[in-house]
This record gives sequence, C-alpha cells and structure tokens, in this order.
Amino acid sequence: MILKKPRLSQHFLVNRGLCQRIVDLAELSPADRVVEIGPGRGALTELLLDRAGEVWVIEVDAALVRHLHGRFGDRPALHLVNGDALRYPFEQMAAPFKVVANLPYAVASPILIRLLEARRSIPRMVLMFQREVAERLIATPGTRRYGVLSIIAQLYAEITLRTIVAPGSFRPRPKVESAVVTVVPRPQPLIPIRDDAAFIRLVHHGFAHRRKTLFNNLKYIPLTTEQCQDLLREAGIDPQRRPETLSIEEWGRLSQGCRELRINI
Repeated sequence: MILKKPRLSQHFLVNRGLCQRIVDLAELSPADRVVEIGPGRGALTELLLDRAGEVWVIEVDAALVRHLHGRFGDRPALHLVNGDALRYPFEQMAAPFKVVANLPYAVASPILIRLLEARRSIPRMVLMFQREVAERLIATPGTRRYGVLSIIAQLYAEITLRTIVAPGSFRPRPKVESAVVTVVPRPQPLIPIRDDAAFIRLVHHGFAHRRKTLFNNLKYIPLTTEQCQDLLREAGIDPQRRPETLSIEEWGRLSQGCRELRINI
C-alpha cells in the first residue's frame, strides 16, 4: 500500500475518463517523446505508454518510483527518474518533447516557470493546476487574478483552460477544485523583450504592493521621484494606475523606458 505524503501535495488521479481526456489533449503519436511530472500511481503513465514512443517519468517520491517500476518496468518506452522536477535539467533533454503533468499544488507555479525556461524544446504541455492558479494563468488586466504569473506565462505561451476538475477525481480528495490547461509555447515572446530577466524583475517590483499605485511601487526598485516620473512619462502611463491594470504591452513599454533612461532593474 502506498501512503500519501502530505509534504509532497500528493493527490492521486482516479478518474479514468479524465486521464483519457488529458492524454487526448497532448496530441501524442508513436514518434513523440513525452515527459510526465508527478505520475503518482501511474494513472496517466499507462495511457502515455500506449501512445508515445518515449515516456520520461519524473517522480520525487522513491516509494512511488518503486511502485511504477514494478508496474511498468517491462515497458521499453519507459524512462523512470527519481528526482525533483524543479532541479531537473530539461534543457539537456533531446528535443522536442511534450509535457503532461498533474502538478503538485505546492510547487506547480515554479515548475511551470522552470518548463517555460526550456520552452524552445517543448511544443505542447497539458498541465493540471489548482483551479485558482489556472485562473491566474489566463487572467486579463483589471481582473482580480491578474498578476505576475499571468504576465510571465502569457508572455511566453498561449494558455487555454480546458476543463474544471472536481475533487472527487482524486484520492485523497483535495479541498479545492482543479483545472486542466494546455500550454503552447510561443515561437517568440508576445512582445519584443531584450532582457527577459530584467523584464521579470520589473514586473515583480511593479506588483510588490498590489494595493499601491504603480508610481509608489516603482520607488522600491529603488527609483527617485524624478526617475519614476520620467519612466512613466516615457511609457505613456498614468502614475496613479495600479499594476494589475497594465497590459503586457504596457509592461513592455516600461521595460523599454528603463533601457532608454538607463535605469538598472
């Protein structure tokens, strides 16, 4: 018997129909290489092995790795890795590869960012998140969920919410709903970005205090009052606007303004 380890945010999929839907969304063929993160007891793994030519499974829980080896160890397509997806060198994998994952709630957002760093190797992802996180991924400016994660994810990928998942699809049942999304990395970022790291730092600074105006948040970079005024004027943005009202394009103008005014972020 495999016991759930709470520190690993383990909720095992038991809904066969949902598993089939997730694998269908991955659009796999025998020519595909697919990475599964957090396979649990193998509900998705079994279907992936039936569809793809190579299935790389990354699981941090050694007990589950042993279980998966006992269940699927005779399948030549399986490559089983006992490791942490946050530290896995996706950039070193043979490209291209797709990703399918029922992500652990506690580390779902960092894993997505990690995968987006390797996006040039990944044509398609099908990922399960806590519903609230999925809604943040697709949120638009001016809405309650819109924030740093929305901007970074949408900058690098087209994200579509495919289905809401009830707690009863898992054992043990989580206390919240989940959602399946498809993530298709863009060939180029949504807007031209000269320095990705500086852009992301700017957005983080801009959302440092969500209730404050953008003008006040930019002071935490830190910038002088004059620099804040010059930057916002250069970008054509009202200093009294709040960060969640800015579109990705407007964040891009702010980033461009930082370069032109030689402001280091």
